[in-house]
Amino acid sequence: MFLPPFARRVTPVASALLALGAPAWAESPDRAPSVQSWGETTPAFVRLEPAEDHPADLYFVNELTLGNPLQMFFALSVNGLRVDVEVSNGVGDVPDVVTVHPPMGYVAVPESIEVDEGSTGRIAILYALVS
Repeated sequence: MFLPPFARRVTPVASALLALGAPAWAESPDRAPSVQSWGETTPAFVRLEPAEDHPADLYFVNELTLGNPLQMFFALSVNGLRVDVEVSNGVGDVPDVVTVHPPMGYVAVPESIEVDEGSTGRIAILYALVS
């Protein structure tokens, strides 16, 4: 199911974090958030954050959300870097998949990861080497 950025649903946990002014929820100048969460019981989420030796890392914290299967598309940004993210959220204990589509001039390594329930995965966003 595709939800455009203006139609994203904010979970109760995310609302509480927003109310507290949690820095991870600060929006970048291009107005895309740095975190996206989903789930009614235990929220799962993806977070884009600056890295020390490359532009950014995308972390996927996968939790069993007890929801329906979802196909989600959204943008995340940090420090002016905006990436498109695709999440395939399966049913039950089936691992979920996150894929990152960085802008021109960047690459995602790896581009896609499969993450078991209760686990965390990372995708590095690097500068593309061109000759």
